[in-house]
Amino acid sequence: MSRLCSLPEPVFYGPDSDEIRPRKPRWRRKREAFIKGIRSADAARAAGGLLIWAEGKRLRLDYGPKKKDRAKTVGIKTPGGDWLFRIKEQRVVRMSFQALRHHHWDEERISRLVKDLAKIDERFATDTKNRSARPEAPLEALAQDSKREDFLALMEQALETLAS
Repeated sequence: MSRLCSLPEPVFYGPDSDEIRPRKPRWRRKREAFIKGIRSADAARAAGGLLIWAEGKRLRLDYGPKKKDRAKTVGIKTPGGDWLFRIKEQRVVRMSFQALRHHHWDEERISRLVKDLAKIDERFATDTKNRSARPEAPLEALAQDSKREDFLALMEQALETLAS
């Protein structure tokens, strides 16, 4: 025979309990602080779009070392824990192929991805034969919605192959 327990009523302190608001999620505060540290409006718009996309995909955001209470780098990680791309020094988007190589992407397939990235912005172009080379471009390159959407479409295609 089970006994039912009743929980005590919650108690709110202060003159008006209606003034109590839930705290913002920690990740949102970090995102806002990160974006606040970006000087260029175009770069801030691009970074905001990339981070909101990553949060919507439930990817892990790794806010890097802080200087003056603001992270300078954010890494976007795949569900497997590998880097997909990073926003470095609040200025540059840098790709990482570690996750793709772990999921048996060959160099030809990675080269095609780099060529597609270079169509978005030529500064993404890099020599894929050099395994340590990572394509990167300024955040401002993804400020236009159409370019950012093209970049995120490529990231989604990569994520789909990692999930299967």
